[in-house]
Amino acid sequence: MSRPATRPRSLYPEDLAPLRLENLTARRPLSHAYSWFENAHHFSIENVLIHPDQGAGPKRLSRTPLEYLMDNTADGAMHNSAERSDAPKCHIETRVAVQQDILSWMSHGDRDTQPTQLMLLTGPAGSGKTAIAGSIAEECERLGMLAAGFFFSSHGAQGAESGYNTRRTKRCFVSTLAYQIVQHKWMAEGVGRRVLNEIVRDPKIFKKRLEDQLEALILRPLREAHPEESERWPRAIVVDGLDECDVEEYLDREPISGVQRSKEDDHLEILSLLLRAAQDPAFPFRILIASRPERVIRTFFATAPAYNLTSRLILDQRYDPDADIALYLKAKFAELSRMYNLWDWPSEAIIKILVARASGQFVYAVTAIRFIQGRTSRTGRRASVDPPCRLDCVLNSRPADDGESPFAPLDALYTCIIRTSPNPIMSVKWIRLIDSKLRGHPAVFVKQLLESAPEEAEALLGTPMASLIHSPQSTPDKTTGDTDLSPYHFYHKSLADFLDNPERCKGLYVSPEEVEQFYRELYLRVLKDKKAPVALREPEHRVFLDRFFNWLDTPKVFTPNEITSPESDLLRCDVVWCVQTSYEAARAAEEPEKRRFTMILFDGVHAYCNWYKCNAVCRHWRKDIFKAARAQGWKLPRAVGQASSSDEDDAAQYPWNISL
Repeated sequence: MSRPATRPRSLYPEDLAPLRLENLTARRPLSHAYSWFENAHHFSIENVLIHPDQGAGPKRLSRTPLEYLMDNTADGAMHNSAERSDAPKCHIETRVAVQQDILSWMSHGDRDTQPTQLMLLTGPAGSGKTAIAGSIAEECERLGMLAAGFFFSSHGAQGAESGYNTRRTKRCFVSTLAYQIVQHKWMAEGVGRRVLNEIVRDPKIFKKRLEDQLEALILRPLREAHPEESERWPRAIVVDGLDECDVEEYLDREPISGVQRSKEDDHLEILSLLLRAAQDPAFPFRILIASRPERVIRTFFATAPAYNLTSRLILDQRYDPDADIALYLKAKFAELSRMYNLWDWPSEAIIKILVARASGQFVYAVTAIRFIQGRTSRTGRRASVDPPCRLDCVLNSRPADDGESPFAPLDALYTCIIRTSPNPIMSVKWIRLIDSKLRGHPAVFVKQLLESAPEEAEALLGTPMASLIHSPQSTPDKTTGDTDLSPYHFYHKSLADFLDNPERCKGLYVSPEEVEQFYRELYLRVLKDKKAPVALREPEHRVFLDRFFNWLDTPKVFTPNEITSPESDLLRCDVVWCVQTSYEAARAAEEPEKRRFTMILFDGVHAYCNWYKCNAVCRHWRKDIFKAARAQGWKLPRAVGQASSSDEDDAAQYPWNISL
């Protein structure tokens, strides 16, 4: 075929080297690659320039689709994850009737007069929802019925090492379910292959809305399956702790019409997603949803169409929780009796008292036993405790209001345990910070930040406080200072509810303002001292500072005293060191906002200045910020202005910028 007289240079370059078939190497992600000239041989191609069509066909991936999927999976959300190794399970022979009802619905629910695809397992705090959901997931897996599970937790791991793949938010909800479906032995070859093909077709599917992810990663692969494929498919999906799902925050998105998105909005989105799946004829799974009866959840299931598609299982007196609690207590006290040679202990009357105080709340019985038996150490031996003495402590923790509140016995138990701390208020401050500013961060980092003296963490959060909060036992190594990045976590969310309510925790209450003040003191202590409060070796010290600047929120608001006092810690900070160290930490972690620390402090210290004169703290910080900028060769303004982000080109060139 003759060439046109005039041709675009880009189409027919005269110096294009011959392109032969052996040079067209297609990288195969698993068995899901798309190659050119399948099965062709004995020919060559010369003088061809290939322009890929960006709008058609699958994209060529730099990694396998399974790797893309794994990168967007919340590992800790799966029922058998290491993060859930201490998660509650139903004690043997307890909650039998509840579990039987759920398993019967999962196995034979299609025989009901009005078959349903959803079941809501609900009940008050401490009634055992998570333990039941975990036990159901284990049993379904044993029976080959479990397709996937997602266990939300407001205290899931967080930090640079865990990235955004957390079970605290909705971000990885659909992709984590899809991953488990891909891995199931009876679905991997058919549906699993189609899921991976969808990722090849659109590798950015994980950045799209959850409803788009559901369509691409779950529903469409199921619709394309052949009927005979589904004969051996599992039938159950378990979703627990929906009420603990935190709101997903997008740093680059301003709220529309000034209304900030709430976690209830995300709860509603997840429920709508599950309802949409349940209504699809190709969706074969029954979904168990365990959650507290929060208002948005109650409203969703009380209206059509969810009302007609959902079975409800309420953990109330119909399932005789008192009998199960008594069985649990007897079994646990029998173990302690054998361990400590305590015969005929405790009496049947004492067990009846504990059952009555529990009022159907398993969390009371479990917490009491955990306190009485003490914590297991890393060697597998229990801390030295006196179980009869601790049982007396529990029995003496009588509710102050004579039990008028359903949570009064639990509140009294929490108060009793916290009062055993050598400094109860400081323990509460630590717990409140762990539940807010430090939520999800590795325990080893939290200890390094909070401790004022060696072993303070063990004193404030160890035995007997270990019956309320789990403290990972990590051993420092020579490189990073730790081998375990697990966070602290509460054994039950009711502890946070208790400490949040001044009417319930009374003299142990620490207000949000006091928590913020405590956090600022800790933050400024590190800036002032340029190190962790407790001495660390050099590799550990470097890691601590990187985490400090990259993970923690820089205080944006200071009190007038913190700004204007001549004794302010802000005046004692080496500002040049702070700016340079924060930038180096952000650059090492490839953080996009390398200027964040500098910009926030540049604005924050100016808060209480007069229009005609800045205070000493502001002058100290702004002068040295300019000094640090000159030393680094950064862009400087012609006049002092407010710290602000510039356009993308400036942001890429300069670690921070001040408006001209």
